[in-house]
Amino acid sequence: MRAQWTGLLIVLLLALLPAHAQVQLARYLKQDAYLSIKISPDRQYYAVTVSLQHRVGFCDFV
Repeated sequence: MRAQWTGLLIVLLLALLPAHAQVQLARYLKQDAYLSIKISPDRQYYAVTVSLQHRVGFCDFV
């Protein structure tokens, strides 16, 4: 019984310790930068224009 309480206490103390690894979430939470999305009339294809650093890119998907 005492070993169970000791184990529980250790688990609780480890859970309360602050995390040392810092993850920068800004690059994962960035909003998509689609300028426009076009869908073909038969809904089989779609095209997307995206904003790049100093230009606009075009993507065509099937």
